[in-house]
Amino acid sequence: MSVRNYRAVVDMGAEWFIRSTSVVILLVIAGFFLQMASTALPLFKEPRISLAEVESAVATPVVSEIPRAVRDTGSDSPPLLVISDLGITGFEDGIVRGFLRTSANSGADLSAASGAVTSFSIATGLPSISYASTIANGGYVALFSADGFFQLGKINESDSAKLFPPVRIPRHDEVLSTPGKRSWLLLAGDKIHHVHLAASDDGLIAVPLLEYSLDSPALVVSNVGLTRHFVVADGESRFSLYKLGQAKSRATYSAGAPQSQVEKIEWNGPGHVNVFRVNGALERYRIDNFLNTLDVGDLLLPKHYEGYSEVTNTWQPEGIAEGVEPKYSFRPLLWGTLSSAFFALILSLPVALGAAVYVGYFMTPAYREIIKPVIEMLAAFPGVVIAGLAMLWLAPRLQEFVAELMGMFIMIPVTVSVLAMLLGSRVRSRPGRYFSRRLPLLLVPILSGALYGGAWLGSFVDAHFFGGSLVGWFAANRGVSVSYFNGLLVGLALSVATFPVIFSLAEEAIFSAPNSAAAGSLALGASPWQSFVDGVLPYAASGIVAALMLGLSRAIGETMILLLLSGNMPLLTVNPLEGIRSVAATLAIELPEAAVGSSHFRVLFLAALMLFLLTFAINTIAQLVKRRWHHRYGVSA
Repeated sequence: MSVRNYRAVVDMGAEWFIRSTSVVILLVIAGFFLQMASTALPLFKEPRISLAEVESAVATPVVSEIPRAVRDTGSDSPPLLVISDLGITGFEDGIVRGFLRTSANSGADLSAASGAVTSFSIATGLPSISYASTIANGGYVALFSADGFFQLGKINESDSAKLFPPVRIPRHDEVLSTPGKRSWLLLAGDKIHHVHLAASDDGLIAVPLLEYSLDSPALVVSNVGLTRHFVVADGESRFSLYKLGQAKSRATYSAGAPQSQVEKIEWNGPGHVNVFRVNGALERYRIDNFLNTLDVGDLLLPKHYEGYSEVTNTWQPEGIAEGVEPKYSFRPLLWGTLSSAFFALILSLPVALGAAVYVGYFMTPAYREIIKPVIEMLAAFPGVVIAGLAMLWLAPRLQEFVAELMGMFIMIPVTVSVLAMLLGSRVRSRPGRYFSRRLPLLLVPILSGALYGGAWLGSFVDAHFFGGSLVGWFAANRGVSVSYFNGLLVGLALSVATFPVIFSLAEEAIFSAPNSAAAGSLALGASPWQSFVDGVLPYAASGIVAALMLGLSRAIGETMILLLLSGNMPLLTVNPLEGIRSVAATLAIELPEAAVGSSHFRVLFLAALMLFLLTFAINTIAQLVKRRWHHRYGVSA
């Protein structure tokens, strides 16, 4: 085989290898996208109710005899009301008497032989008692009156109680407790009111949370399962599935038989409901696609959660106790991701582009060969190294030198503006000499002096007007929250990581512009800056835009810097001295611990898909900007 034929075969093999590799890469990216989508999209499936089995002549479950722990309270009369670890033994002339188990095992069955029981007597002004229960943190008794009153009491060891003022609640016929023991459902005809305990200046009070509107009056309502769902049988021969926190029913099933024949509905494990009818028949229903599904509003819109006094955007995917509502708001995570990227670009973009313009166009080739590799070496530093250095050195000093940093940020643009006015005429008269040699030697000491002067000015203002601590003054007098790890710290560290990326691509685009682009304008008497703007910038614009977008993508996708320096606090705040949390850091923290197939697991994959689409959108915007530049200047993008 001749050399020419050998080279042709090698070239053909290399071409097919490159093409096949590109196809494989595209298939891998498409596979990742489809895998994330197939894992996340089942979150939005609609639940479905179906009849699984019918049995006849089954006895309806009844409440068993009073447990021994209740009988041993010393009361001669049986309790009027027994609910979990609370019993009401008497109510007369506004005096409520009862017992409350105070053992460490307060969540166990009352029928256990062990467990201390504390009797109490509460002088309440309620006209009647329709329901009573304890709340999650124990020691509190919640009393309900069907006339529309609620009162909370704190049981003391001295057999007395501290009463909170009674509050008005909707009138009701029946009360159902929820798994978290901090909210209740009040059944009232064709409406179901959801009330919960929220903190106020007067302590814990019951306030309305939501109203579930029914098409027809509810005849029978099931208990609220640990999955926070309940089933309603209405007068239209329908079973409707509701979830706590969502006003509309999630699924309905037309039973055909009149619902007046339904005696009891109860959950029999996740996804299974038993319906007992008055004729002894037992109907077993199966509910699919309801455990690990969410509404889009739960992810993106503010929501009024149980225990909160107002609507919030909260990320707390795992409840602090069994039955407590998980919170999946994406907004704090998106805010943390975008705000950290914004802080980083605000700090790194002016310096990186300025350095790229000077090194790529104005600096002599000899100096460029020295400066460019030194700056690009920063790109070799892993994010975890930058985060470690910032955590050990910058974090302990940041709060002490916030005033100095602000002084430097103010002094630099002021100094540059003054220099432009003073040196503008001299630079225009001898542009080549100043831009190639003398200007850097003149600017370095001036800018160094400006940094020192800005730090001194910030320290002076801090000492004489803010008591020596700008951060402490704002925290004490303006209520500004300050965290050791915060968004400003993340922005400073992330700017170091994005600076070499933006500089390298932008400088290469500027340096690669053809010499003829600026030579003509220089020959006609234009200054070097005019030649750069009119001759070089149209050719380099696409590369500069790509550098900006790649730096933004690096900031959005960075994990270790935010994981170590942000404090991982999912807060929706504009205060840069508070902690934040990003999508990438959340994936790194929570994905290894999430149960496969759970709502938490699918929500995290949805967050990963959202991060992918965000970067895809950024790159799409970059392409559109490049095309617009191409049409405007008539140069290749």
